[in-house]
Amino acid sequence: MIPKVIHYCWFGGQPLPDSVARCLASWQRFCPDYQLKRWDESNWDVTRSPYVRQAYAHKKYAFVADVARLDVVAQYGGIYLDTDVELLQPLDEFLAYDAFFGMEEPGRVNTGVGFGAISQHPMVCELLAQYQQRDFICNGRSDLTTCVTIAVPLFKEWGIQRNRRIQFLQDKRVVILPPTYFCPEDLASGKRQLTAQSVAIHHYAATWKSATSLTVTRWKVRGRRIIDAVGGEGSYARLKCWYNVVRSKI
Repeated sequence: MIPKVIHYCWFGGQPLPDSVARCLASWQRFCPDYQLKRWDESNWDVTRSPYVRQAYAHKKYAFVADVARLDVVAQYGGIYLDTDVELLQPLDEFLAYDAFFGMEEPGRVNTGVGFGAISQHPMVCELLAQYQQRDFICNGRSDLTTCVTIAVPLFKEWGIQRNRRIQFLQDKRVVILPPTYFCPEDLASGKRQLTAQSVAIHHYAATWKSATSLTVTRWKVRGRRIIDAVGGEGSYARLKCWYNVVRSKI
C-alpha cells in the first residue's frame, strides 16, 4: 500500500509564493491525515549526479526536482505533487495500487502532475535510472527536454496506449490515469475542462519559464501534435533528435 505521504520539492531558497501556499493548503484540506514532506538543498543532495549538479548550478530547479521526486518516492514511497498542483478531491482511492501515474496528454505521463508508488517500485527506479547517464549541459547549452519526453519510451515499452482511458499495467497493480484526473488544463490551449473525475488541477506555473517562454512552449506542443498526426507517433521526437545532432555539429 502506498504510504500517506505527499512529497514536494522547493529548491533555490526563495520564499513560497501565495499561489504555492494555496496549493499546499488544498493538500491539507483534502488529505488531512497525510504527512507533507518538503525536499530542498537541506535534505537532498544536489550534487548526486552530473545532470542534477549542472541543472542546479544553472538555477534550473524544476529539472532538479524531476530527479529528486523520483528518488524520494523510490526510497520512501508515497505521493509526489508539483507545488502548482491544486487538489480538488482526496487521494485515498489510489493508495491500494503499487503505483499510479497521471497523464498530461494521451500516452504522455508527467510525474509532476501527480504520481505515487510503494518504495523501490521498479518502474520508478527505472525512470530514475534514465538520468544517471544524462547531462543537463550539452555542447554548452541547457538540455530542456522535459521529464514527459524522457519518460515516453519507457511507458511505451511498458504498454501504455495513446488514449484517454484508464489503463492498467502489471496485473492491475499499476494504474495510468487519463488527463482528466490530474491535468484537466490543456497545455497547448490553456483551456480547462473539469469533470467528476478531476482530482487535481496542474496550473502550469512553470517557474523555470518566463510568460513568453511558456507561450512558445504551448506552440511547440501544438506543433508536436500536428507532426505526430501527419507522420505518425514519434515523428516529432525523431525530428528533434535529428535537429539536435545537426546543431551539435555547428
